[in-house]
Amino acid sequence: MCVFVAIWVYILPYYTGNGIINRVKNSILQKIKTHTLILGIVTAAVFTVLIAAGLLVTRKTMVSAGNRLGDSAATDARRILIEQTEGELSRLAQSKAAVSDEKLAATAEYIRVIAQIATDIKSYPQKYGRREISFPDKTNTQGKVTVMVQIPNTNTTFDMLRGEIELMANIQDVLLAIQINNANVGTTYVGTEYGITVCADPDSAQKTPYFDPRTRVWYNNAKQANGLVWTDVFEDYLGRGLAITCAQPFYDAGGRIAGVAGMGTFLNVLSKEVVGTKIGETGYAFIINQKGDMIISDNMIIRENILESDAFPRETALKMINRENGIEHVIMDGKEKLIAYHGLTTVPWSLAVVIDAEEVISPALMLEDNIINLKQLTLATFNGDILLIAALAGMILVVIIAGILFFSGRLARDITGPIQKLTQDAALIGAGKLGHILEIKTGDELEILADSFNAMIASVKTITAEKKRLEISTAEKIREAEIMQEANLNLQSILNVLPVGVRIMSKEDGSLLFANKALLDIFNCTSVVQILGHSGFEFMPEVQPDGRKTADVVAELFQKESASMEMQYLKLGGEPFMARVYSIATNFKGTNASLAVIEDMTAEKKNKRSLAPAKDGGEARITEEEAAYLHEKLLELKTACEAINKKTAKAAMNELKQRKWPRRIHDVLDELSVHLLHSDFEQAAAQAAVVIAENTADRR
Repeated sequence: MCVFVAIWVYILPYYTGNGIINRVKNSILQKIKTHTLILGIVTAAVFTVLIAAGLLVTRKTMVSAGNRLGDSAATDARRILIEQTEGELSRLAQSKAAVSDEKLAATAEYIRVIAQIATDIKSYPQKYGRREISFPDKTNTQGKVTVMVQIPNTNTTFDMLRGEIELMANIQDVLLAIQINNANVGTTYVGTEYGITVCADPDSAQKTPYFDPRTRVWYNNAKQANGLVWTDVFEDYLGRGLAITCAQPFYDAGGRIAGVAGMGTFLNVLSKEVVGTKIGETGYAFIINQKGDMIISDNMIIRENILESDAFPRETALKMINRENGIEHVIMDGKEKLIAYHGLTTVPWSLAVVIDAEEVISPALMLEDNIINLKQLTLATFNGDILLIAALAGMILVVIIAGILFFSGRLARDITGPIQKLTQDAALIGAGKLGHILEIKTGDELEILADSFNAMIASVKTITAEKKRLEISTAEKIREAEIMQEANLNLQSILNVLPVGVRIMSKEDGSLLFANKALLDIFNCTSVVQILGHSGFEFMPEVQPDGRKTADVVAELFQKESASMEMQYLKLGGEPFMARVYSIATNFKGTNASLAVIEDMTAEKKNKRSLAPAKDGGEARITEEEAAYLHEKLLELKTACEAINKKTAKAAMNELKQRKWPRRIHDVLDELSVHLLHSDFEQAAAQAAVVIAENTADRR
């Protein structure tokens, strides 16, 4: 253009209309042309500088936006992956801990049932016959579950303990049923104060006839605690591996400890079902006890103490020992790891799930590398485009400056517009809207970058969906329900073989949820349809013989974890009878319920009446003075029991027993003593009220 303007300014003025060249110096036209030339040159220079500056600013803006976009996308992806993994690990640790608690709670429930039955056998031996049982079967090499008896040592013989052995043999069916129906159980047994052991075990060939339970830790711990206990992890005395025992004492009629019931579970079984789940490529789970010993792990069962380990963070170990719940980022073996831990409620253990942080954020690291490579490729391409645009601008600027300016503006819009849109879309994705799709249709590297972002987001969504698919919380809940259903079915099978009546009654609406065969006989029923679904109050009078409402008596019974008392029931057809009730609180098929053993006392009462002397003959009757004294002390005893004053009640009982009474009064006083021994003040007060009423009638 400058050449064109120069020709226009300097050559054309030399020619006149007649062909003669007349050069006119400093003409207005030439000045105008000169100024136009200068203006054109200045304009061209200004526009050239503006174009160059615009291209440089555009390049800088694109590089800055690309850096911010890449850093933001990589940071957001890393944060999202870590947050999702933390949540999944926490749920996984909680779910595995819940499964462990469920299995151990089922074991504890079995032990309570066994201890209750053993207590009944030792308290009322006259109800049970004498059954045969033999020493361990040495020929049983196929692992068949059998029941056996063991005596303390070689200094004792079978005949020396025959009475105790044949009595406790009545529990062998219960032990066998529990052992056969529970794959997680290693051994089920009861040991008595006489030193005998009755057990169900698949490895009878390895056992000897001699074993003294009184020397074992589980026996002494349960006896000392006078309640249910869990032992520490120990080596099975037959060399079958590490195990843990749940134990609870049982009692005789006098309330003294008669022995201990126990159930052993091998940790290799618990390890397979609780922590044997694959967690990514580097993840694993383990369980520690209250001392910090790692007792269960995915790949092995060891006794390493995490408190003494240099590789495990001590603060995290202390939190696990305190059974706290949480998730932390820690450094182990020189690597950053995520560890989620959750305490168990049944035993003082804690479960942890560990995974490498690098595995969690590896997709984000790959994304960051891809962004850097794409950014460098785009920058190199853009530098080449700038040189090309500058060359084209220099050639066409001599033709039309306006076109260059328009093209520059259009080019800037074509370049920065998609980048701005890409930045906005990336911000939406960073905010969590992974379903948003980048729509950049430029046909160049920006479109490739947008497509790469879309592919990256699709990969993140695929990874997230895959992790959710691997989430096992739903499967664990289903497994928990199956375990509870299996435990209920096993409990029903066990209760059905008991020779005493057992019923399960809902605490919510009083309906009967279960009745065994013995209970049908007690109530003169021929089918469970006559009992199940009916209200338990249909088989009880509205008012008990002591004057209390049956609804109040049952409400008090439901408020206790375990209780025993005498109540009046109604057979089918309305015939009343007295029964002895032993009740414990339980959960049956998800319902808060009460499990009770019901004994018909009709025969017992009849025997007592037949043995009692007649009023007009036989055993001597008490004098009026003695009757008044008996009436006064029984009133004092009843008042003390109602006030739960054990000291005053025992003093009144001791004064009564110091006198000589007829046999029938001694029997009543013995029954009252048993109630006081068990601190059953309500039953003692009720029994005293009945005796007072009878004594008053006799005096009349």
